[in-house]
Amino acid sequence: MFLDTDYIAHRREKDGEVHWLSHHLEAVSRLSGEFASKVSMKEQGELLGLLHDIGKASQEFEQYIKSAVGLINPDEDDYVDAEGKKGKIDHSTASAQWIYRNLAYKGTEERLVAQVFSTCLASHHSGLIDCITPDGKDTYSKRMDQQEEKTHIEEVFKKLSDQANEYIRDRLQSKDFKQTLIERFKSLRTDDDSKETLCFKYGLMLRFLFSCLIDADRLDTADFEEPALKKLRHYGNYVDWKVLISRLNKKLDEFDSTGINAIRQKISQACYGFADKRNPPRAGAWIETTTIEGGC
Repeated sequence: MFLDTDYIAHRREKDGEVHWLSHHLEAVSRLSGEFASKVSMKEQGELLGLLHDIGKASQEFEQYIKSAVGLINPDEDDYVDAEGKKGKIDHSTASAQWIYRNLAYKGTEERLVAQVFSTCLASHHSGLIDCITPDGKDTYSKRMDQQEEKTHIEEVFKKLSDQANEYIRDRLQSKDFKQTLIERFKSLRTDDDSKETLCFKYGLMLRFLFSCLIDADRLDTADFEEPALKKLRHYGNYVDWKVLISRLNKKLDEFDSTGINAIRQKISQACYGFADKRNPPRAGAWIETTTIEGGC
């Protein structure tokens, strides 16, 4: 287990089922890793997912969520005003701070890795943060320097299991782990890039990693909240494109070519832009050709 003692990530309102934090972190780690593997950063995505909600292991957040969902009664000593505290308990900074403190001061490349990871982690409930405001204020450093009483960084990281500590330590000490991320960013550079273009590319890569985490987090939460809908998700296991095209063409063949269908066909063919309206390719073939060859 990721934590020595488990904590609540979410509680399903309709039946009171608890989504345990360890289960959530492990599931988000797996999904985020799968998404990030598309740019050869599977391990980097996994670590983001594993750390993103570790701040929920604080006593303050536990009291808040238990009070919010009725697991602590209003007349109990540890009950808190959940409505008043909604959105005010920081559970996203702890992991960002921890990554930053463990990497940022070890060298220039390590500092880049720390900034990428910490920005994604600190932003996962707010959208990407403005590291520098339009008027020049360094809000990123302020976030990384936030006090323990707000972030609970020392408290929550003491609750990691030995297995989790070993896993995280091995990743952060691995030269390959850090170098892979750095090389992915470097690979974006071309000889004719201006500084602005290169920064734009780096921003897109950062946003991609961030989206891997966000999509994984929301999907796992949605699957917990609505288990029946989980069965409808393919998670990358899609039917082959040629099979889908064959099904489409078969369905199209079932339609007659009179009345409204004849008008729809004419409109469709006009949109395709085919010159020979008397013998146009089948719709499925057009879709297949344009998609594979880079059409719209």
